[in-house]
Amino acid sequence: MKAMNWVATLALLALVALGGFDIYRARARADEANRQTALATRYDRSAADAKGTLIGVSLREQAQKYHANAHVVAMEADNMRARGIAVFAAAGLVALLFFMTLWSRNHGPRVDLDDREHSLPA
Repeated sequence: MKAMNWVATLALLALVALGGFDIYRARARADEANRQTALATRYDRSAADAKGTLIGVSLREQAQKYHANAHVVAMEADNMRARGIAVFAAAGLVALLFFMTLWSRNHGPRVDLDDREHSLPA
């Protein structure tokens, strides 16, 4: 029985680590989205300076690509963050059930099967 408790505890810790890793990766992806947005803004400004030229059109196309990429990366970051929070919530529920089960085993009523058979109505 103690081995099962250790396995359940390790599985719970693995869930917490997985949720934390997802949130950490989501923050890194959000930083990448911010970098892409800043780069797109720079291209937008350069395209505005070179308005009406072939270089200005090319810079504007690059800015649109970076804006689109930043949007995709930001959506990935939001999904990772949501998944990490969901895994943390699942780990919390598993922990609650696990420790409630342990508590009820240690502090619940003790029933002796022999006494229960004799106390049943005839």
